[in-house]
Amino acid sequence: MNQPLVSVVMAVYNSENYLRQAIDSVLNQSYKNIELLVINDGSTDSSKNIILSIDDIRIRYFENEVNKGIVKTRNLGIENSNGKYIAILDSDDIAMPEKFMKQVDFLEENQDFGLCASYFTIIDKNDVIQGKVKRPKNDHDAIAHLIVENCICHSSVMFPAAVLRQHEYSEEFIYNEDYELIYRISKISKIKIIPECLTSYRVHSNNTSVKKRDERFNILLKLNRLILQDIGINFTEQELLLHSNFILYNHDFFSDESKIADLEKWIFRFIEKISTNPNYKSKLVIEILIEKWFVICFKSGNYGRLIKNRLFKNELNVYLKALLKKFIKTSQDGLIPV
Repeated sequence: MNQPLVSVVMAVYNSENYLRQAIDSVLNQSYKNIELLVINDGSTDSSKNIILSIDDIRIRYFENEVNKGIVKTRNLGIENSNGKYIAILDSDDIAMPEKFMKQVDFLEENQDFGLCASYFTIIDKNDVIQGKVKRPKNDHDAIAHLIVENCICHSSVMFPAAVLRQHEYSEEFIYNEDYELIYRISKISKIKIIPECLTSYRVHSNNTSVKKRDERFNILLKLNRLILQDIGINFTEQELLLHSNFILYNHDFFSDESKIADLEKWIFRFIEKISTNPNYKSKLVIEILIEKWFVICFKSGNYGRLIKNRLFKNELNVYLKALLKKFIKTSQDGLIPV
């Protein structure tokens, strides 16, 4: 075919309930020049039988004799891929039929971009839609957003293969390997968010993010340390803990009034620092921080802090705008925060 080859990397570990649907969503793309590298990472369920039962020459099957984890498994797929572009799809997620076509069209016309992602739909184990994530609005917003949290669904991404082969997943950041990779690429290349829901991300009890929260938090501390150092802000270990628990909406950490007071001071130091950097869209970051502040204050029982704080006084317009958005969010058509 004249169209460039797209290599789709799918790591599989005990995904029998959703695997066939994920594979079919790749094989049924409107964009046909693809190879699907399915790497069975030591599954103990019927995943292997499901993969081998599908008769399609575009599938390339690999198998780890023992479970090696998502980082080594994805990197194995990358190393064996042949495409000009590499797309990632988790074995329980779904790619919409036009996803690859739209991403290839963009990357072919914009070869200075190192990543192309999209908005996404959240579904449950029964395919029932739980919400739609429709942000960040553009690549500049994405760069700003990434300094406070991962805003990109990894199953929505497509990379130029040359970029991904140079910047593989890091075992040092396992459980946040997708966030760290995207953040790393955002520092050296432009990134694009197609403003359409081209992926369905499945949330269920077997998600790593649910089973491995404590381990993932420790890795997030390491990643946040790196990001804060990149921003150039000085911080203590306690402030790193404040920041990381705040980012994760961990309201239990802030049940003590003194920690809320410390958090308020930290937020202001953070805002002051990013406001001096033209690479960050500071108003967007402030909105994100204020939205998180609302959640932390409300769920930790610090209701008075919703109004009695320096954010309300110093960032009144942004604060009121964020407050309004927070109140109307539940009435919008499935739109939820990342």
